[in-house]
Amino acid sequence: PVILTDRYTIDYHVSVFKEMANELKGSVSSVVISFVDLYEKTKKNMPEAKPVSRRSQIKLSKAFKAVCDENNMAIRTCRENEILSEYGIDVSGCMTKEVLEEATGEYLDGTRGGNNILDCNCLLGNDIGQYNTCAHFCKYCYANYDIKTVKESMKKHDPESPFLIG
Repeated sequence: PVILTDRYTIDYHVSVFKEMANELKGSVSSVVISFVDLYEKTKKNMPEAKPVSRRSQIKLSKAFKAVCDENNMAIRTCRENEILSEYGIDVSGCMTKEVLEEATGEYLDGTRGGNNILDCNCLLGNDIGQYNTCAHFCKYCYANYDIKTVKESMKKHDPESPFLIG
């Protein structure tokens, strides 16, 4: 997700996005963007994160869209405001049936299934894993309470178990 802080400004994100798109040109056909959701866990673990206002979302989306156009990449969002479609952003979802069919080269029979996220249009939209188990320690993550809790959970991991933890 796009996160705004005093360090990670709109200008910073646009600059880095341009660099990444230039490096990936010809290797990537589409990108997915989202803006950080400041859940209570996120606020606790990353107090420097600021809400991304609608105005900032629009400014960033327009800039990202221009970069994608220059690099022959499609741009879509993951669970973001439909207003961004006015700026040429595909807001239909990041893992729709069409996206999965294009990625696999296979026709998928059936409709959306297994999606437990209410405002998500994706074919599959379930969280995977278990809370407090990811050792990547992304500060913006809503799935980890804190580093100490994750480290305690990881001690319970048994590679022989069919469960992630325990």
